[in-house]
Amino acid sequence: MLNAKKWLHSCLFVCLTLSSYTLYAQTEVVAIKGKVGDSVARAVLPEASLSLLRLPDSMIIRRSLSGKNGFIFNHLKPGQYQLYVSNIGYRDTMLSITLTTADTVFNTGAIWLQPAVHSLVEVVVKAIIPPVITKNDTVIYNVSAFKTRPNATVEELLKKLPGIQVDKDGNITMQGEKIQKVFVDGKVFFLNDPKLATQNLLADMVDKVEAFNEKSERAKLTGIPDQDPGKVINLRLKPDKKKGLFGHGEGGLASQNRYGVKANANYFKGNTYLSGVGHSSNGGNLQGSGGTLNNRVNEGSLDYRSNFGEKLVITAGYRRGGNNSGNTVYNQRQTFLQDSSLLQDKETSRFDKQQHHTFTAKVQYTIDSVNSIRSDVSFNMLNNENGNNDYTAGQIIRSNTIYAVNDAFTNNNRSGARWNGAIGIQYDHRFKKAGRYVGISLHKGNSQSKGRTALQSLTRFYSEHGFTTDSLARDQLSFQNGNGHDYSVGITYTEPLARGQILDFSYSLGNGASKAKQEAFNYNGVTGKYDEPDSVASNSFESGNSSQQIALGYNYFRKKLQWQAGISLARNTQLNKDKSGRQTDVHQSITNIFPRASLLYSISKQKNLQVSYNGRNRPPSIQELQPIPDYTNPLLIRLGNPALKQEFTNEISLRYKDFNAAKNRSLFGQLQFNNTAHKIVNATRINSQGAQEQQSVNLEGNYTIGANIEYGISFGKGPNKGNVGFNTSARYDNAVNLVNAEKNIRKTYTWRQTVRAEYYINEKFGATASARFNGDWSNYSVDARKTTTLFWHNYNASLYYELPWHLSISSDINIAINEAQQNLAGTQAAVCNASIIKRLFKNQNGEIKLSAFDILNKSNSFSQFTGDNYIETAKTEVLKRVFVLSFRYNFRINKL
Repeated sequence: MLNAKKWLHSCLFVCLTLSSYTLYAQTEVVAIKGKVGDSVARAVLPEASLSLLRLPDSMIIRRSLSGKNGFIFNHLKPGQYQLYVSNIGYRDTMLSITLTTADTVFNTGAIWLQPAVHSLVEVVVKAIIPPVITKNDTVIYNVSAFKTRPNATVEELLKKLPGIQVDKDGNITMQGEKIQKVFVDGKVFFLNDPKLATQNLLADMVDKVEAFNEKSERAKLTGIPDQDPGKVINLRLKPDKKKGLFGHGEGGLASQNRYGVKANANYFKGNTYLSGVGHSSNGGNLQGSGGTLNNRVNEGSLDYRSNFGEKLVITAGYRRGGNNSGNTVYNQRQTFLQDSSLLQDKETSRFDKQQHHTFTAKVQYTIDSVNSIRSDVSFNMLNNENGNNDYTAGQIIRSNTIYAVNDAFTNNNRSGARWNGAIGIQYDHRFKKAGRYVGISLHKGNSQSKGRTALQSLTRFYSEHGFTTDSLARDQLSFQNGNGHDYSVGITYTEPLARGQILDFSYSLGNGASKAKQEAFNYNGVTGKYDEPDSVASNSFESGNSSQQIALGYNYFRKKLQWQAGISLARNTQLNKDKSGRQTDVHQSITNIFPRASLLYSISKQKNLQVSYNGRNRPPSIQELQPIPDYTNPLLIRLGNPALKQEFTNEISLRYKDFNAAKNRSLFGQLQFNNTAHKIVNATRINSQGAQEQQSVNLEGNYTIGANIEYGISFGKGPNKGNVGFNTSARYDNAVNLVNAEKNIRKTYTWRQTVRAEYYINEKFGATASARFNGDWSNYSVDARKTTTLFWHNYNASLYYELPWHLSISSDINIAINEAQQNLAGTQAAVCNASIIKRLFKNQNGEIKLSAFDILNKSNSFSQFTGDNYIETAKTEVLKRVFVLSFRYNFRINKL
């Protein structure tokens, strides 16, 4: 452990030393200054982009934006330079500058830019592009400025881009927002799965990476900004990479009898894209330790996109997956009561087998220049079989004494199948008058499920002196059937009032219904069959809901200011029927009036401030409504509540974004508040022997306040670049629930802090380091004496180095520490990995890789979390030390 910390400290020291040397080496006395202006208006141009290139290698060493008072580059060495100046709507200009030792300040005077008819992106392709530029709300990264290793994936490239973060699972975030989609050349290709693009396409295929807010069809046709747009990444491919067949195949063998194979093939030609991925393994994809102990995986996917003429575009995707896994989980839970605590230890052995198929398609047809129609189709099917074998022991802690109160043996085996499908149709019409638009949407969905559950359990209860006071055995077979359907129709109309002012109107009608039936039979010792009906655990239940919503809004948008305001009236009706006759029917109607508002102020091209309000409702699920007991855990029996009302949540947020492309600096801040009326929460009853019953109820008083700030900046010059980032978040939750019919208020204060640093020397060397600190402090009104503190901290460092002879080495270490709390234990682990790669063949498109995962044999999966009136830890058995020998071959055929 100590050696791991010393290694981490050494890495941090090296990175800080390198960055300090870089800053020190720039201290010279020569400077370049000047102004940038419009040659026609003879006026100063603020925020023109300037890049200073060092000769003779033409390396960009400085970037800046001009201001009202011009620009200045300080601390330059004597020598020859080129100054590249650009601005949207103007022709680029290049100046040659020679600095001598006699110079103190070199004044370029006024640099007059000529207006141009070509856009910035069109011009810079022919000239020299700065590493990062902004164009309206789009951030554009010039990939050639960010060197990557041979055969690196797009995911590795994204990790080097300032302002973008990629976590260990491949999830991408930018400016506090998760990237939901990845486009290829501005087109939707990999439907709903960005990782297929980032983990299978190679970095050397990409010319530019663009990040921007996705626009709905209404936003594109009317100019009305979307209130909450999603963030999208677009990969602009190099011209010579847009055609041909390319991909890779890899396979490996590992210790502990593990294996893995994977293949990916992509075919690009014109507007036709085709991609396939296949994977099979019994060791978590052979990507290292920490995976499920016993896991066999077979997965495949196929994605397709093509233009048929100029009007029809078809995009489709298919996913198939299967897994067979098993492991053991150890849980500890401490539940706080009015005068005592319940401490539970649970050991679960579980298995899971499943096969799933997913199909998605999008068809877009442009009827003419003002009419278009789009259809979205999805279908999912799942067959699964799973089970668990549990042993749970409960103890009561009261007045510094502890004694056993119960234990339970449970064996559950479940099998079932379910499917769901949906189709949506959207018609858009744009009138001749700019901003006038009408859109009509239709949606229809269906679902069906069936299952079989075999449950055997034995529960025993004890007195304070350890004597058995009661026991309950259950041997039951149950069958489940369910189905549901929903449909909705909506219409949207916008009417321009004046330039930059549009009125919008919308109406929607929706209806949904679901049925759930369970038939339970107890084992009959006389007949040896499951032929005794259990009326308590059997039920037939139906739930229907309908909704209507009408909304009116006003939209104002100018260059710097955009704001929207509106009001919506929603009527929701719900009817719940217990077909078994044990419960009376429940009919509810709720009318909600809620405003909607947002304001976006653009302080500059790169800074904006946004304030928004949203309201939304959530109807209860069929599982929350159906009034039958769930005996899966005999010590925690759950029951539905047909009298539940719909939730309604109000949310207010304030966001600030600042991205300085010239300095590669980003700042993001957010404040958020939400409260939920009729919040669906748990009402828990716990008897003196630790047995619990839980039912969903509606309660008031639930709200959350949160704040988040994220700052990142790049440093270094030429091919040697680095990024430093900080993220701080704080949150307060006021959660209300019931414990033994008494209102319990859980107040939780959460703090998160992340610090990360990356440094790269060309494509030859890279090092990263990060530290994360998480703290949760909770107190519970049901027992004011109890305050829990969950503190978790994690340290990570990695490096790679490209050696001669086409060799490369890499290593990383991860240290995780979970502090103990109350009567629950904590844990700590240091996981170290290393690998060496030898690239083969003339084009280095073959790789032999030897990897060692979890060298110290310390890997574990451990988590801590809090609940309504409890804290809990979970520890899962995982794959530990593994050695892997693998081979990978990358192929490309440009001509077919």
